[in-house]
Amino acid sequence: MINQVLPITVVIASRNRQCELVNTIKSYLSSFYLPYEIIIVDQSDDYQLTKKFINDINTAVNLKLIHLNRPSSTKARNVGIKLSKNELIIFSDDDILVESNTIYNLYNIFSNEKQIGMIAGININDIIRKKKLTSIYGYILGKKYLINNRGYITKSMYGRYPDNIENRIETEWAMGYFFCVKKTILVKYKIKWDENLVSYAYAEDLDFSHRYYLACIKENLECILDPKVKVYHLASPIGRISNYKGVLMGIIHREYLSYKLNNSAISSIATRWSNFGEVLIHIITFKNPLLFIKAYFCCLINRRQLKDGIIPNSIKEYFQNN
Repeated sequence: MINQVLPITVVIASRNRQCELVNTIKSYLSSFYLPYEIIIVDQSDDYQLTKKFINDINTAVNLKLIHLNRPSSTKARNVGIKLSKNELIIFSDDDILVESNTIYNLYNIFSNEKQIGMIAGININDIIRKKKLTSIYGYILGKKYLINNRGYITKSMYGRYPDNIENRIETEWAMGYFFCVKKTILVKYKIKWDENLVSYAYAEDLDFSHRYYLACIKENLECILDPKVKVYHLASPIGRISNYKGVLMGIIHREYLSYKLNNSAISSIATRWSNFGEVLIHIITFKNPLLFIKAYFCCLINRRQLKDGIIPNSIKEYFQNN
């Protein structure tokens, strides 16, 4: 029986995860309903290795492999948008597994419900983990609210999904591991991934998907989380940021986005409180507070430029090279 191809483009930004990437692609190809094309924008240290892995995949689906010399998850996804030949574009991480009916369910919703503008995938692994991750610190620092009926963004620039999603709900953002948008909306409102957020960026999905959500509001379109659209996000540790770079990127990017997306006194205060609260908690718990103190003061020194929509080149270069 011939697999049915649906007019969907999958864009995957990948770096140094060749094995995970192949498993992700194979999971897309294991369903009876296939995407028309999968665009892989690779930024690996060994591009030839990635090329060999991809060439070994036997499929009728259009696999396009593009290489970027300098790693940038935001630029990679913008390249994918330009090359996409379909209205529906899925942005996918390179370490996920889709369920056999995920692509069909997603396409079926878009086809039969014209009011839908974005569908964000639900991570099955998160459903398991969140039962164990309830912390009062998150509420005190404004990192999460007592909201369980929609996906939301806190004033301190943290994106949150409800702990349990049993029915369809609305969301004002999407996690970058898997979500689908319409290219016509991207083109009409000139929505791109913010390439000021460099390297393996932090909160770039929050920024992009929330701006897309605001465009959908203007078009009377809904952005949803639906239990029929699920994936396994394996969260591979390869290539992820850690230590000082991770702490600094989290603080700098959230400060930058608080001005870009909100530019309000409430958001500014909330962001500073959550950052300062992290410093206090790490001092109290003796969990390497110097990383947070150093990053917090770096943010203070560069706050004026961040408010003007500028991430200093010295900081971007640090993110790129470490």
